[in-house]
Amino acid sequence: MAGDVERAFSPECPERPSWLRRHWRAGLLAAVALLLAISCRDMHLNPDSVHYIDMARTMIREHTVASWHLTLNAERVPMTNLYWPPLYPALLAVPMAAGASAETATWLIAVISYTAALGVLVWWLRQPEWALAVGAGFIYLSFACGLPFRALSEGPYVGLMLGALLCLATAAGGRSRQAVLGAGLLSGALAAAAMLCRHAGVATVATVLLVAILAPGTSRRRRAGLLLAVLVGVVVVLGPWLARQIMVNGELFGPHRPVSRRPLAAMFRALGSSIYLDFGAILLAMVVGAVGLRRAQEPANASRRGFVSAALLGGIVGAVAHIAVTMASQMMYQIDVPPSTCYFFPAYVSVLLAGGSLLATCTPPAGVLRRRWPLVVIAGAPIALGPLFAGMVATDVTPRYTPLDAWIEQNTAPGDLIIAHRAWPIRLHTGRPVLESGQAADPPITDGQLVSRFLERFGHHFGDVYVIFFGDPERFVAEYEQAGLDVERVATVRSRRHDYDRPALHDVAVLRLRH
Repeated sequence: MAGDVERAFSPECPERPSWLRRHWRAGLLAAVALLLAISCRDMHLNPDSVHYIDMARTMIREHTVASWHLTLNAERVPMTNLYWPPLYPALLAVPMAAGASAETATWLIAVISYTAALGVLVWWLRQPEWALAVGAGFIYLSFACGLPFRALSEGPYVGLMLGALLCLATAAGGRSRQAVLGAGLLSGALAAAAMLCRHAGVATVATVLLVAILAPGTSRRRRAGLLLAVLVGVVVVLGPWLARQIMVNGELFGPHRPVSRRPLAAMFRALGSSIYLDFGAILLAMVVGAVGLRRAQEPANASRRGFVSAALLGGIVGAVAHIAVTMASQMMYQIDVPPSTCYFFPAYVSVLLAGGSLLATCTPPAGVLRRRWPLVVIAGAPIALGPLFAGMVATDVTPRYTPLDAWIEQNTAPGDLIIAHRAWPIRLHTGRPVLESGQAADPPITDGQLVSRFLERFGHHFGDVYVIFFGDPERFVAEYEQAGLDVERVATVRSRRHDYDRPALHDVAVLRLRH
């Protein structure tokens, strides 16, 4: 298979200088890696990021996929039924197990992931001009969404998605049965890995299956073999995780979410603004580039026709599938945040793939990049300007360390349980297990009966139990006492909230529960 791919997609541009023919891809990726390393040096942690980090720490210490961010509907301690699939925390766990801090691990995985994703996106393009155009679009969309600067799973996910689509395109353009089946098997495995990175990866699985069924320019028998290979790859990688979910949690994809209450008009308004701001500009640039330039007629392109057709189809289907999955989940479930450019980023990259497949059949204007200095300027300018742009578009949402965290570290033991609304920053900064609410599907911690039942079932896992309230807790104390809990007020801490947009000082009541 490797020989078929090498013969089909090797750059054959004898008119170009040998140094450019040999090294332009490596130079492009090195420049992008440097840009990301500088721009992402201060990673931002939102609530999902904090949960990912805790999952990674639990994997390292307890060798299980779980989290000590607990909710009142937990069936086990630590909590094994989670909203977040395991692959991104597993990637973070590798450098963390080697001694890296959580911040360093998130930075390292971000740099590697986005560089690798761009490498997959442009490696099959013969012309450096088109690779630069598609690469610039990828970096712009990544930065505009603010994703590389946040410890989120989109980086590995997009790389796996692109790898799955391009392996499928390789299978469609393969010359031998072994090449078709091998690339198809790898495509299914990568698509399943994408789903282990984000549940939205079901769109990638659906895309590779649909493109395998359609498989442009291939016979019915060959399509059947390709589809079977893709299915085997999906089952081999995804099957063990789904079986584990059923056996351990009785659920496939995590806890149930409540039904959505978001107005349909608001969802489509968010979709429209996202398309207007990001999606349209890149799509227009790719279409104009593909239509406005002369198509190459070299015989070598005949061997690439199946690959290019499958890449184009995969990009278009992938974009539609990701938009459909995002909108369907928003309509069906109560999601904590409305759809945004972050949700649609995989669709944008799918469009870049489709546009790149069109550009792959075009001859660039004569003389472009014939000299070295334009390439140096194009590669060097983003490295200088990228960090400035990153500072403009990235909003730091990392929870701050507060006097409350200091009090908890000084006055509680590592095994004590902290109960608080939106308590994930406390877990991040102090390492204490937390029982929290704040997400759409979480029962409120103010429900004394539910807290009492939780402690009856799992109280033996913890030492002392503390409850944190911002403001006056008296209206909740009575409900706790009615549930049979002995409540003792142990301290009042003057502290800021963890969120950066709430700088005022508050009185924080610290209660101890005896059960």
